[in-house]
Amino acid sequence: MENHVYILILISIAFLFFMGTLIVLAKKNVFSTERSKVKKHNKLNKTDNYDELLKLVENLKNELKIYQNQNESLNGKIAELEENVKSLNNQKFNLLENKKKLENLQKEKDDFITTVVHDIKNPAFAINGFVKLLESYDLTTKEQQEIMEGLLNTSNRIVRLVEDVTKVLETEREISETVFSNFQLNNIIDTVCSRYSGVIKSKNLSLKINKSPNLPLSMIDENKIDHVIDNLINNAIKFSPPKTEIEIKTYKEENFIVVEVKDNGYGLNQDELGKAFEKGGKLSTRPTAGESSSGLGLWIVKRIVEEHQGRVWVKSSKGYGSTFAFKIPIKQEKILEVA
Repeated sequence: MENHVYILILISIAFLFFMGTLIVLAKKNVFSTERSKVKKHNKLNKTDNYDELLKLVENLKNELKIYQNQNESLNGKIAELEENVKSLNNQKFNLLENKKKLENLQKEKDDFITTVVHDIKNPAFAINGFVKLLESYDLTTKEQQEIMEGLLNTSNRIVRLVEDVTKVLETEREISETVFSNFQLNNIIDTVCSRYSGVIKSKNLSLKINKSPNLPLSMIDENKIDHVIDNLINNAIKFSPPKTEIEIKTYKEENFIVVEVKDNGYGLNQDELGKAFEKGGKLSTRPTAGESSSGLGLWIVKRIVEEHQGRVWVKSSKGYGSTFAFKIPIKQEKILEVA
């Protein structure tokens, strides 16, 4: 029992000593100093981490700037490549356009040479008619003078055709060019009819000219419309039997000039009507005096009339002759738009 009391007394004394020690340490701020050290240590750690983060952000910025520069450089190269591709595409397009133009020019030249060669045959045919008339010994002085004028007119046309070919071959100009000017179409009718007066007489044909006296000036290419009327009259003469009449008629229809050339030949059937204006389309009806026929005349007529924004047509029936006609506008709207 005494031992137990003794032990309790010792424990009490030890507890009181421990508590006293704690009180003394607390008064001397021992624990607060330790806590301060801990806080200071944590603050230092935070400062170090912030500096590392700043360095990391700076490094990331530098890397981003490098990538941006590289991206700009790549974009510049891409843009340069795109420009090069665009330039190559333009060059390809221009080459294709030039190729197309050259092909068209070659086709136009071929057509032009074909047209001129064909049309040289027409005045040659007319000259032959004048020569046949000269073989007659009962011509009056006036008739002889008319024949000489016809020969001069026809030979001048041959010279002009040859000059046209020479210009094309020498200057390489575009032969499809149509030169428009205000012109009286009736004057072309007179010129072409005088050109064929010898042939008409030699074939014993009669010519009736029914021109509208009030026909207005029209915007045409004089030389090309001469081709058109020349071919129509030439065809009418070739396919007309002796002692028949050829009638030429001009008149105004709304905003168009109309020209009709009517013969009393053997006519065309329905199948031939659809092929009359095709290139090289030869018809079953043959020239009445054995003249040559290439099948190009009416194709030339159609091509030139369409260049004038016009239209061609034919009315015919087998055994009752044919009427070939065309109409062209008095004014060329496309020419006026450009002006």
